[in-house]
Amino acid sequence: MDPEEISKRSDLKNTQGPTLDTLSQIRTYQGDIANVLNKQNESLVSIQQTEITKRRASGLPMESGPAGHKKIALLVIGSIVLLILGSFGGWAAYREFVRKTTPPFTVVPESRLIRVSEEVGLDISLASSTRLDFIKAIREKTDLPLEKGSIRHIVLSESSEPNSAEVSTQLFLKILEAKIPSSLIRAFDKSFMLGVLGGEIPSHFLIIKVSSFENVFTGMLAWEANLAHDLGPLFATAEQLRNLAGQTQFTDITSKNKDMRVLLDEGGEAIILYSFFDDHTLIITDKIETLHIIIARLNSESLSR
Repeated sequence: MDPEEISKRSDLKNTQGPTLDTLSQIRTYQGDIANVLNKQNESLVSIQQTEITKRRASGLPMESGPAGHKKIALLVIGSIVLLILGSFGGWAAYREFVRKTTPPFTVVPESRLIRVSEEVGLDISLASSTRLDFIKAIREKTDLPLEKGSIRHIVLSESSEPNSAEVSTQLFLKILEAKIPSSLIRAFDKSFMLGVLGGEIPSHFLIIKVSSFENVFTGMLAWEANLAHDLGPLFATAEQLRNLAGQTQFTDITSKNKDMRVLLDEGGEAIILYSFFDDHTLIITDKIETLHIIIARLNSESLSR
């Protein structure tokens, strides 16, 4: 069971054409080609002028008649041929320059909602025979080594086929056998993002797009009773879950002017929490610091659009 690995280093937005710097280089390159062609033409004229000057200085008669006309014609034809060859070579070089300096086009996963450092694919058809198998397969991806501050996006696809559809929020929760209110399921959009933030202890998160803030807010309050059971194994360690001791009571906390609902263990450490970035974006994670980092990334994405 070897899911397809996708690893892309980004901080990323994809481009489909040359940048301003590239265009500046192209203009300079075109100018160089023009200078070469001008010099070629000037060289031919100079040769002809030198020949005329030599003949005058030596007292030789200037060529006239058919022979002189033939020589002039040959010079004109040579100039035209050189100009054509030079133009063709310049155009070919220009196209090659553009090809080499234009970044390759890449398909951005629909589920990528923030800028990430890398992406790893997971084919759920090979990992979703049971809830436990699915959780284990995801944890194998999220627990891979990751530099502090880097974000890994876990791209869940329905099969290993090229351009396979990404897993919807509803299918994701169904495989997890989440005990979630049906009204909340209906208020979730299909698009969601599963990721991990690198650190001494990696932090996990979900970003879910929603269609109705009111329904999601009410539905999340109802889901709190089962939230630790449904998503806890994806976020917390086995020891942290044991420390909950059956506790499912969430607490209101405000940090940096952001309201959130937090489930704390017996030691007062956050196990799972959720908050809203805006009326259309729900964030579920396991650390308050991670929540603020995700919010900063979402703000950055909003400003860049």
